[in-house]
Amino acid sequence: MRRRILLAIIGVTTLATIVLTIPLGLIIANRENDDASTELDRVAERTAAELPARLDVGDEIELPRVERGISIAVYDATNLRIAGSGPRIADRLTASPTVLTKTGTVGDEQIVTRPVTFNERRIGVIRVAEATRETARRIGRDILLLLSIDAAAILIAAIVGSALAKRLVKPLMVIRDEAVHLGNGDFSIHPAPSGVSELDETADALIETARRLDATMRREREFTANSSHQLRTPLAALRLTLESEIMTPRQDHTTVLHESIEEVYRLEATIETMLAFARDRPLNRSALDVGATIASLQLRWSDQFEVLKRGFHVVAEADMSAHISEDVLAQILEVLIGNAMTHGRGTVSIVFLTQDLNLAVMVRDEGTVSRDPADLFVRRHPAASDNGVGLALARTLAEAEGGRLTLTETSPTTFLLLLPDLPSTAETPD
Repeated sequence: MRRRILLAIIGVTTLATIVLTIPLGLIIANRENDDASTELDRVAERTAAELPARLDVGDEIELPRVERGISIAVYDATNLRIAGSGPRIADRLTASPTVLTKTGTVGDEQIVTRPVTFNERRIGVIRVAEATRETARRIGRDILLLLSIDAAAILIAAIVGSALAKRLVKPLMVIRDEAVHLGNGDFSIHPAPSGVSELDETADALIETARRLDATMRREREFTANSSHQLRTPLAALRLTLESEIMTPRQDHTTVLHESIEEVYRLEATIETMLAFARDRPLNRSALDVGATIASLQLRWSDQFEVLKRGFHVVAEADMSAHISEDVLAQILEVLIGNAMTHGRGTVSIVFLTQDLNLAVMVRDEGTVSRDPADLFVRRHPAASDNGVGLALARTLAEAEGGRLTLTETSPTTFLLLLPDLPSTAETPD
Protein backbone atom coordinates (compact mmCIF):
# COMPACT_ATOMS: atom_id res chain seq x y z
CA MET A 1 0.00 0.00 0.00
CA ARG A 2 2.86 2.35 0.77
CA ARG A 3 4.20 1.87 -2.77
CA ARG A 4 0.78 2.55 -4.30
CA ILE A 5 0.35 5.76 -2.30
CA LEU A 6 3.84 6.92 -3.29
CA LEU A 7 3.28 6.12 -6.98
CA ALA A 8 -0.09 7.89 -6.91
CA ILE A 9 1.41 11.07 -5.45
CA ILE A 10 4.33 11.04 -7.90
CA GLY A 11 1.98 10.31 -10.80
CA VAL A 12 -0.35 13.19 -9.92
CA THR A 13 2.60 15.57 -9.51
CA THR A 14 4.14 14.46 -12.82
CA LEU A 15 0.83 14.89 -14.63
CA ALA A 16 0.40 18.35 -13.13
CA THR A 17 3.92 19.39 -14.20
CA ILE A 18 3.32 18.12 -17.73
CA VAL A 19 0.04 19.98 -18.00
CA LEU A 20 1.73 23.17 -16.81
CA THR A 21 5.09 22.76 -18.59
CA ILE A 22 3.74 22.43 -22.15
CA PRO A 23 1.85 25.76 -22.23
CA LEU A 24 4.61 27.44 -20.22
CA GLY A 25 7.15 26.18 -22.76
CA LEU A 26 5.13 27.65 -25.62
CA ILE A 27 4.79 30.93 -23.73
CA ILE A 28 8.55 31.00 -23.08
CA ALA A 29 9.34 30.33 -26.77
CA ASN A 30 6.98 33.08 -27.95
CA ARG A 31 8.34 35.47 -25.35
CA GLU A 32 11.95 34.84 -26.39
CA ASN A 33 11.09 35.34 -30.06
CA ASP A 34 9.25 38.57 -29.24
CA ASP A 35 12.12 39.74 -27.04
CA ALA A 36 14.60 39.01 -29.82
CA SER A 37 12.53 40.98 -32.35
CA THR A 38 12.12 43.86 -29.88
CA GLU A 39 15.87 43.97 -29.23
CA LEU A 40 16.70 43.94 -32.93
CA ASP A 41 14.16 46.71 -33.55
CA ARG A 42 15.64 48.77 -30.71
CA VAL A 43 19.14 48.37 -32.16
CA ALA A 44 17.84 49.41 -35.58
CA GLU A 45 16.24 52.55 -34.11
CA ARG A 46 19.41 53.46 -32.23
CA THR A 47 21.49 52.93 -35.37
CA ALA A 48 19.15 55.12 -37.40
CA ALA A 49 19.43 57.87 -34.80
CA GLU A 50 23.24 57.89 -35.07
CA LEU A 51 23.44 57.88 -38.90
CA PRO A 52 24.24 61.09 -40.80
CA ALA A 53 21.37 62.86 -42.49
CA ARG A 54 22.55 61.76 -45.97
CA LEU A 55 24.31 58.55 -46.82
CA ASP A 56 26.91 60.07 -49.13
CA VAL A 57 29.57 57.86 -50.58
CA GLY A 58 32.76 58.16 -48.62
CA ASP A 59 31.07 59.29 -45.39
CA GLU A 60 32.44 57.56 -42.32
CA ILE A 61 29.56 55.77 -40.63
CA GLU A 62 29.98 54.88 -36.97
CA LEU A 63 27.68 52.08 -35.79
CA PRO A 64 26.58 51.60 -32.14
CA ARG A 65 28.11 48.95 -29.96
CA VAL A 66 25.77 45.95 -29.51
CA GLU A 67 25.89 42.69 -27.66
CA ARG A 68 27.67 39.73 -29.13
CA GLY A 69 25.69 37.76 -31.69
CA ILE A 70 23.94 40.80 -33.22
CA SER A 71 25.23 42.20 -36.55
CA ILE A 72 24.43 45.63 -38.08
CA ALA A 73 24.73 46.52 -41.72
CA VAL A 74 23.84 49.71 -43.62
CA TYR A 75 22.92 49.59 -47.31
CA ASP A 76 22.55 52.45 -49.79
CA ALA A 77 19.77 52.97 -52.26
CA THR A 78 21.42 50.50 -54.67
CA ASN A 79 21.31 47.76 -51.99
CA LEU A 80 25.10 47.71 -51.59
CA ARG A 81 26.53 47.45 -48.09
CA ILE A 82 28.35 50.65 -47.11
CA ALA A 83 28.93 49.87 -43.42
CA GLY A 84 28.78 47.11 -40.85
CA SER A 85 28.71 43.35 -41.32
CA GLY A 86 26.30 41.42 -43.45
CA PRO A 87 25.83 40.30 -47.04
CA ARG A 88 27.62 42.53 -49.58
CA ILE A 89 24.41 42.82 -51.57
CA ALA A 90 21.17 43.15 -49.61
CA ASP A 91 19.02 40.06 -49.36
CA ARG A 92 15.46 40.00 -50.55
CA LEU A 93 13.99 41.16 -47.21
CA THR A 94 16.47 44.02 -46.91
CA ALA A 95 16.05 45.02 -50.55
CA SER A 96 12.30 45.31 -50.26
CA PRO A 97 11.20 48.78 -51.38
CA THR A 98 8.85 49.29 -48.42
CA VAL A 99 9.36 52.31 -46.17
CA LEU A 100 8.18 50.43 -43.07
CA THR A 101 10.21 48.41 -40.57
CA LYS A 102 10.02 44.73 -41.36
CA THR A 103 10.86 41.57 -39.38
CA GLY A 104 11.54 38.17 -40.83
CA THR A 105 13.89 35.23 -41.14
CA VAL A 106 16.40 34.69 -43.90
CA GLY A 107 18.38 31.48 -43.79
CA ASP A 108 19.45 30.93 -40.21
CA GLU A 109 19.13 34.57 -39.20
CA GLN A 110 16.33 36.63 -37.73
CA ILE A 111 16.34 40.05 -39.39
CA VAL A 112 14.88 43.49 -38.75
CA THR A 113 15.14 46.02 -41.57
CA ARG A 114 14.54 49.75 -41.10
CA PRO A 115 14.50 52.08 -44.11
CA VAL A 116 16.55 55.33 -43.97
CA THR A 117 14.73 58.26 -45.57
CA PHE A 118 15.66 61.84 -46.54
CA ASN A 119 13.05 64.27 -47.76
CA GLU A 120 10.51 61.44 -47.79
CA ARG A 121 12.74 59.49 -50.11
CA ARG A 122 14.34 56.15 -49.27
CA ILE A 123 18.12 56.57 -49.40
CA GLY A 124 19.16 53.37 -47.65
CA VAL A 125 18.25 50.63 -45.20
CA ILE A 126 19.55 49.38 -41.86
CA ARG A 127 19.77 45.64 -41.45
CA VAL A 128 20.02 44.18 -37.89
CA ALA A 129 20.37 40.39 -37.69
CA GLU A 130 20.86 37.70 -35.10
CA ALA A 131 21.34 33.96 -35.63
CA THR A 132 18.18 32.02 -34.84
CA ARG A 133 20.29 29.56 -32.84
CA GLU A 134 20.85 32.32 -30.26
CA THR A 135 17.13 32.60 -29.71
CA ALA A 136 16.85 28.82 -29.66
CA ARG A 137 19.66 28.71 -27.07
CA ARG A 138 17.84 31.13 -24.80
CA ILE A 139 14.60 29.19 -25.25
CA GLY A 140 16.42 25.95 -24.45
CA ARG A 141 17.98 27.55 -21.37
CA ASP A 142 14.60 28.69 -20.08
CA ILE A 143 12.97 25.32 -20.87
CA LEU A 144 15.81 23.54 -19.05
CA LEU A 145 15.24 25.76 -16.03
CA LEU A 146 11.53 24.95 -16.19
CA LEU A 147 12.27 21.22 -16.44
CA SER A 148 14.64 21.53 -13.48
CA ILE A 149 11.85 23.09 -11.45
CA ASP A 150 9.56 20.25 -12.57
CA ALA A 151 12.15 17.65 -11.54
CA ALA A 152 12.56 19.37 -8.16
CA ALA A 153 8.77 19.37 -7.71
CA ILE A 154 8.59 15.64 -8.50
CA LEU A 155 11.50 14.96 -6.11
CA ILE A 156 9.82 16.95 -3.35
CA ALA A 157 6.56 15.10 -4.08
CA ALA A 158 8.41 11.80 -3.78
CA ILE A 159 9.93 12.81 -0.42
CA VAL A 160 6.64 14.16 0.93
CA GLY A 161 4.75 11.19 -0.53
CA SER A 162 7.13 8.74 1.12
CA ALA A 163 6.70 10.45 4.49
CA LEU A 164 2.92 10.66 4.04
CA ALA A 165 2.67 7.03 2.93
CA LYS A 166 4.70 5.98 5.95
CA ARG A 167 2.47 8.03 8.24
CA LEU A 168 -0.68 6.55 6.74
CA VAL A 169 0.53 2.97 6.45
CA LYS A 170 2.07 2.68 9.92
CA PRO A 171 -1.23 3.11 11.83
CA LEU A 172 -2.91 0.82 9.30
CA MET A 173 -0.30 -1.84 10.02
CA VAL A 174 -0.91 -1.32 13.75
CA ILE A 175 -4.67 -1.75 13.21
CA ARG A 176 -3.99 -4.87 11.13
CA ASP A 177 -1.81 -6.35 13.88
CA GLU A 178 -4.41 -5.50 16.51
CA ALA A 179 -7.09 -7.15 14.36
CA VAL A 180 -4.91 -10.28 14.21
CA HIS A 181 -4.57 -10.21 18.01
CA LEU A 182 -8.32 -9.78 18.27
CA GLY A 183 -8.83 -12.79 16.00
CA ASN A 184 -6.48 -14.78 18.24
CA GLY A 185 -8.60 -14.00 21.29
CA ASP A 186 -6.60 -11.09 22.72
CA PHE A 187 -9.20 -8.43 23.54
CA SER A 188 -6.81 -6.04 25.33
CA ILE A 189 -6.00 -4.11 22.15
CA HIS A 190 -5.44 -0.37 22.28
CA PRO A 191 -3.95 1.18 19.09
CA ALA A 192 -2.24 4.50 19.75
CA PRO A 193 -3.84 7.59 18.13
CA SER A 194 -2.33 8.34 14.72
CA GLY A 195 -3.56 11.89 14.26
CA VAL A 196 -5.53 10.87 11.16
CA SER A 197 -9.21 11.19 12.08
CA GLU A 198 -10.46 8.43 9.76
CA LEU A 199 -7.85 5.94 11.00
CA ASP A 200 -8.47 6.90 14.63
CA GLU A 201 -12.21 6.34 14.11
CA THR A 202 -11.42 2.91 12.64
CA ALA A 203 -9.18 2.11 15.62
CA ASP A 204 -11.90 3.28 18.05
CA ALA A 205 -14.43 1.04 16.29
CA LEU A 206 -12.01 -1.89 16.59
CA ILE A 207 -11.46 -1.16 20.30
CA GLU A 208 -15.23 -1.00 20.85
CA THR A 209 -15.64 -4.31 19.00
CA ALA A 210 -12.92 -5.86 21.17
CA ARG A 211 -14.63 -4.54 24.31
CA ARG A 212 -17.97 -6.03 23.29
CA LEU A 213 -16.40 -9.34 22.31
CA ASP A 214 -14.51 -9.42 25.60
CA ALA A 215 -17.72 -8.76 27.52
CA THR A 216 -19.55 -11.43 25.53
CA MET A 217 -16.79 -13.99 25.99
CA ARG A 218 -16.52 -13.15 29.69
CA ARG A 219 -20.25 -13.65 30.12
CA GLU A 220 -20.10 -16.93 28.22
CA ARG A 221 -17.18 -18.12 30.34
CA GLU A 222 -19.00 -17.12 33.48
CA PHE A 223 -22.11 -18.87 32.22
CA THR A 224 -20.09 -22.04 31.65
CA ALA A 225 -18.43 -21.86 35.05
CA ASN A 226 -21.63 -20.90 36.88
CA SER A 227 -23.73 -23.50 35.11
CA SER A 228 -21.21 -26.27 35.69
CA HIS A 229 -21.09 -25.33 39.37
CA GLN A 230 -24.85 -25.10 39.78
CA LEU A 231 -25.60 -28.24 37.79
CA ARG A 232 -23.40 -30.50 39.88
CA THR A 233 -25.84 -30.76 42.79
CA PRO A 234 -29.04 -31.49 40.81
CA LEU A 235 -27.15 -33.91 38.58
CA ALA A 236 -25.76 -35.67 41.63
CA ALA A 237 -29.26 -35.81 43.12
CA LEU A 238 -30.67 -37.21 39.89
CA ARG A 239 -27.94 -39.82 39.73
CA LEU A 240 -28.45 -40.73 43.40
CA THR A 241 -32.21 -41.11 42.84
CA LEU A 242 -31.72 -43.40 39.86
CA GLU A 243 -28.98 -45.46 41.56
CA SER A 244 -31.12 -45.87 44.69
CA GLU A 245 -34.03 -47.05 42.61
CA ILE A 246 -31.81 -49.56 40.84
CA MET A 247 -30.42 -50.89 44.12
CA THR A 248 -33.72 -50.89 46.05
CA PRO A 249 -36.59 -50.75 43.57
CA ARG A 250 -39.91 -49.51 44.86
CA GLN A 251 -43.21 -51.12 43.99
CA ASP A 252 -44.50 -47.95 42.30
CA HIS A 253 -41.95 -47.15 39.60
CA THR A 254 -43.70 -43.92 38.74
CA THR A 255 -42.39 -42.40 41.96
CA VAL A 256 -38.82 -42.38 40.77
CA LEU A 257 -39.95 -41.01 37.42
CA HIS A 258 -41.70 -38.10 39.12
CA GLU A 259 -38.63 -37.46 41.27
CA SER A 260 -36.40 -37.57 38.20
CA ILE A 261 -38.69 -35.20 36.32
CA GLU A 262 -38.50 -32.80 39.24
CA GLU A 263 -34.72 -32.88 39.06
CA VAL A 264 -34.86 -32.35 35.27
CA TYR A 265 -37.12 -29.33 35.81
CA ARG A 266 -34.62 -28.06 38.34
CA LEU A 267 -31.80 -28.55 35.84
CA GLU A 268 -33.76 -26.68 33.18
CA ALA A 269 -34.53 -23.82 35.57
CA THR A 270 -30.87 -23.59 36.55
CA ILE A 271 -29.76 -23.37 32.92
CA GLU A 272 -32.41 -20.77 32.08
CA THR A 273 -31.50 -18.65 35.11
CA MET A 274 -27.77 -18.78 34.40
CA LEU A 275 -28.35 -17.99 30.72
CA ALA A 276 -30.63 -15.04 31.51
CA PHE A 277 -28.07 -13.77 34.02
CA ALA A 278 -25.20 -14.11 31.52
CA ARG A 279 -27.17 -12.27 28.81
CA ASP A 280 -28.50 -9.65 31.23
CA ARG A 281 -32.10 -10.49 30.44
CA PRO A 282 -34.93 -9.54 32.84
CA LEU A 283 -36.10 -12.36 35.09
CA ASN A 284 -39.63 -13.27 36.08
CA ARG A 285 -40.63 -11.76 39.43
CA SER A 286 -43.79 -12.92 41.13
CA ALA A 287 -45.26 -12.99 44.63
CA LEU A 288 -43.29 -15.48 46.70
CA ASP A 289 -45.23 -18.47 47.99
CA VAL A 290 -43.27 -18.99 51.19
CA GLY A 291 -45.12 -22.19 52.13
CA ALA A 292 -44.40 -23.82 48.76
CA THR A 293 -40.77 -22.69 48.93
CA ILE A 294 -40.32 -24.18 52.39
CA ALA A 295 -41.95 -27.44 51.33
CA SER A 296 -39.71 -27.63 48.25
CA LEU A 297 -36.59 -27.04 50.35
CA GLN A 298 -37.62 -29.68 52.87
CA LEU A 299 -38.32 -32.19 50.12
CA ARG A 300 -35.06 -31.43 48.33
CA TRP A 301 -32.60 -31.38 51.23
CA SER A 302 -34.03 -33.22 54.25
CA ASP A 303 -33.13 -36.71 53.04
CA GLN A 304 -29.59 -35.65 52.09
CA PHE A 305 -28.94 -34.17 55.53
CA GLU A 306 -30.56 -37.16 57.15
CA VAL A 307 -28.09 -39.42 55.38
CA LEU A 308 -25.31 -37.26 56.89
CA LYS A 309 -27.09 -37.50 60.28
CA ARG A 310 -27.46 -33.74 60.41
CA GLY A 311 -30.53 -31.66 61.04
CA PHE A 312 -32.22 -29.43 58.48
CA HIS A 313 -34.91 -26.92 59.48
CA VAL A 314 -36.79 -24.23 57.55
CA VAL A 315 -39.06 -21.70 59.28
CA ALA A 316 -40.74 -18.45 58.27
CA GLU A 317 -42.51 -15.47 59.75
CA ALA A 318 -46.27 -15.34 59.27
CA ASP A 319 -47.94 -13.26 56.55
CA MET A 320 -44.84 -12.71 54.44
CA SER A 321 -45.24 -11.12 51.02
CA ALA A 322 -42.54 -10.16 48.53
CA HIS A 323 -42.18 -10.00 44.74
CA ILE A 324 -38.83 -11.48 43.83
CA SER A 325 -37.29 -13.77 41.26
CA GLU A 326 -37.88 -17.23 42.68
CA ASP A 327 -35.30 -18.66 40.25
CA VAL A 328 -32.61 -16.35 41.63
CA LEU A 329 -33.67 -17.18 45.21
CA ALA A 330 -33.48 -20.90 44.40
CA GLN A 331 -29.97 -20.60 42.92
CA ILE A 332 -28.65 -18.56 45.86
CA LEU A 333 -30.13 -20.98 48.41
CA GLU A 334 -28.70 -23.88 46.37
CA VAL A 335 -25.25 -22.37 46.88
CA LEU A 336 -25.70 -21.51 50.57
CA ILE A 337 -27.24 -24.85 51.56
CA GLY A 338 -24.72 -26.78 49.48
CA ASN A 339 -21.92 -24.78 51.08
CA ALA A 340 -23.30 -25.53 54.57
CA MET A 341 -23.58 -29.23 53.72
CA THR A 342 -20.02 -29.44 52.38
CA HIS A 343 -18.12 -27.06 54.65
CA GLY A 344 -20.41 -26.54 57.65
CA ARG A 345 -21.31 -28.67 60.65
CA GLY A 346 -24.35 -29.68 62.65
CA THR A 347 -27.88 -28.59 61.96
CA VAL A 348 -28.61 -26.18 59.11
CA SER A 349 -31.35 -23.65 59.85
CA ILE A 350 -33.07 -21.45 57.27
CA VAL A 351 -35.23 -18.58 58.45
CA PHE A 352 -37.45 -16.47 56.16
CA LEU A 353 -38.28 -13.01 57.52
CA THR A 354 -38.81 -9.42 56.40
CA GLN A 355 -36.41 -6.57 57.00
CA ASP A 356 -37.11 -2.99 55.86
CA LEU A 357 -39.41 -4.07 53.00
CA ASN A 358 -36.83 -6.64 51.92
CA LEU A 359 -37.12 -10.37 51.94
CA ALA A 360 -34.46 -11.65 54.33
CA VAL A 361 -33.27 -15.24 54.39
CA MET A 362 -30.83 -16.33 57.08
CA VAL A 363 -28.86 -19.55 56.51
CA ARG A 364 -26.98 -20.82 59.58
CA ASP A 365 -25.05 -23.92 60.50
CA GLU A 366 -22.99 -24.82 63.58
CA GLY A 367 -19.60 -24.54 61.92
CA THR A 368 -16.96 -21.80 62.09
CA VAL A 369 -15.40 -19.73 59.32
CA SER A 370 -11.65 -19.49 59.82
CA ARG A 371 -10.90 -17.48 56.64
CA ASP A 372 -11.20 -13.75 56.14
CA PRO A 373 -14.93 -13.17 55.42
CA ALA A 374 -14.06 -10.83 52.57
CA ASP A 375 -12.18 -13.64 50.78
CA LEU A 376 -15.22 -15.93 50.80
CA PHE A 377 -16.87 -13.96 48.00
CA VAL A 378 -13.76 -13.61 45.80
CA ARG A 379 -14.11 -15.74 42.70
CA ARG A 380 -11.52 -18.56 42.59
CA HIS A 381 -9.64 -17.23 45.61
CA PRO A 382 -6.40 -19.22 46.20
CA ALA A 383 -7.47 -20.02 49.77
CA ALA A 384 -10.76 -21.61 48.66
CA SER A 385 -11.01 -25.30 49.50
CA ASP A 386 -13.26 -25.91 46.49
CA ASN A 387 -13.33 -24.13 43.11
CA GLY A 388 -14.28 -20.80 44.71
CA VAL A 389 -17.23 -20.07 42.41
CA GLY A 390 -20.38 -20.68 44.47
CA LEU A 391 -20.41 -17.84 47.00
CA ALA A 392 -19.10 -15.34 44.42
CA LEU A 393 -21.92 -16.38 42.08
CA ALA A 394 -24.51 -16.15 44.86
CA ARG A 395 -23.44 -12.61 45.77
CA THR A 396 -23.41 -11.58 42.09
CA LEU A 397 -26.92 -12.95 41.59
CA ALA A 398 -28.15 -11.10 44.69
CA GLU A 399 -26.57 -7.81 43.59
CA ALA A 400 -28.00 -8.23 40.07
CA GLU A 401 -31.45 -8.24 41.70
CA GLY A 402 -30.65 -5.17 43.78
CA GLY A 403 -30.00 -7.16 46.96
CA ARG A 404 -26.97 -8.26 48.90
CA LEU A 405 -25.46 -11.34 50.49
CA THR A 406 -23.23 -11.03 53.54
CA LEU A 407 -21.62 -13.20 56.19
CA THR A 408 -23.04 -11.78 59.41
CA GLU A 409 -21.40 -14.21 61.86
CA THR A 410 -18.32 -16.41 61.58
CA SER A 411 -19.24 -18.66 64.53
CA PRO A 412 -21.74 -20.10 64.12
CA THR A 413 -21.55 -19.52 60.37
CA THR A 414 -24.45 -17.28 59.40
CA PHE A 415 -25.22 -15.85 55.97
CA LEU A 416 -27.90 -13.21 55.44
CA LEU A 417 -29.56 -12.72 52.05
CA LEU A 418 -31.59 -9.58 51.39
CA LEU A 419 -33.74 -9.30 48.24
CA PRO A 420 -35.86 -6.17 47.59
CA ASP A 421 -39.59 -6.38 46.97
CA LEU A 422 -39.63 -5.42 43.27
CA PRO A 423 -42.58 -4.95 40.91
CA SER A 424 -43.86 -8.05 39.15
CA THR A 425 -42.51 -8.64 35.65
CA ALA A 426 -43.43 -11.06 32.90
CA GLU A 427 -40.69 -13.36 31.76
CA THR A 428 -39.17 -12.30 28.45
CA PRO A 429 -39.31 -15.12 25.87
CA ASP A 430 -36.01 -16.33 24.47
